[in-house]
Amino acid sequence: MTTRREKPGGDLGLTPLAFEVRISSVRGVSTEDEARLVSSMVAYQAGEIEGFANLYADLADDLERYFAVAAGRDTAEDLVQDTFLEIHRSRRTYRPPWPVRPWVFGLARNVLRRYRRTSWRRRQRENEAVRVAEARHGRPVVDAGDLREALRTLPPTRREAWVLHHHHGWSFREIAARLSIGVDAAKLRSSRAMRALRRLLGTGAGNDHMAPRVRDRNGEEGDPLG
Repeated sequence: MTTRREKPGGDLGLTPLAFEVRISSVRGVSTEDEARLVSSMVAYQAGEIEGFANLYADLADDLERYFAVAAGRDTAEDLVQDTFLEIHRSRRTYRPPWPVRPWVFGLARNVLRRYRRTSWRRRQRENEAVRVAEARHGRPVVDAGDLREALRTLPPTRREAWVLHHHHGWSFREIAARLSIGVDAAKLRSSRAMRALRRLLGTGAGNDHMAPRVRDRNGEEGDPLG
C-alpha cells in the first residue's frame, strides 16, 4: 500500500505560486531529500514499483496542498492522482541527476491548466443550456445564476445526462451509448438530476418550465423525465 510521509506546515495560507516557491526553496536546501527523489525516480524509470511508492510518499502531500490552494480541497486529491498519472506517462523525459521536484511541479502546473480549461468549457456548456431554456420560453423562468449553481452541485454523471438530453436533444439511447450505460440508467440519471434541480430551485413537480418537451435527433418526442 502506498503511503505518504508526514510533512510539517499544514495549510500555509499561500497563493499557488507562493506555495510552490516556498516548497521548492524549503526542499532545495536538503540535498539528502533531493538525492532520495532522484534515486526513486531512476528506480521507477527502471521499472521498480518501490521507486514509485517512494515518490508518492515524498511528493503527494505537497502536491495536494498545492492543488488545494489552486483549485480547492474538493478537487485536490483527484488532481494529485492525475499528476502521478502524468508522471508515469512522462517518466522517460526526466533526465537524472536534474532535481525531481521542479520537474514534478511543472507537470502539476500542466494538470492544473488542463483542469481549469475543462472546468471553463463545462461552465460554458451549462451557461448555453440555460440560454437555450430561456429562449424556448421567451423569458427567464428561473434565475440563470441559480440554475448554473444548481447544475454545478449535481454529480457529474447526472449533470451530463441532463444537459445532453434537455439542451442537446439527445435520445436516451444516444446518451447510454456515449456513457457506456443502459438506456434505463440514462433515463434514471436525467430524472434524478431534474428532481434535484427542482428541489434546489424550489420549483414544483407540476411546473414544466424547466423540462419542456423536446424532440431528439432521432425525431422522438416525449416527457423529458423519461
